[in-house]
Amino acid sequence: MPTPTYLFLNLLLGAFGAGYMLYGRRNGHFLATLCGLVLMVGPALISAPVPLLLGGLVVMAVPFLWRT
Repeated sequence: MPTPTYLFLNLLLGAFGAGYMLYGRRNGHFLATLCGLVLMVGPALISAPVPLLLGGLVVMAVPFLWRT
């Protein structure tokens, strides 16, 4: 049974992932689209809350740090 923290992070990162994916597809920004996909799929692959949060923060920062 997942903890409430994990479920909340899953919901939050999935919402950010959907936003990144929509932004990336509408503006032709491939890196944002890829990061959105990773944010939506990542919680299915990572089952601990702390690595999920840290990984999600890193993936959310990538489009801002790596400008193309």
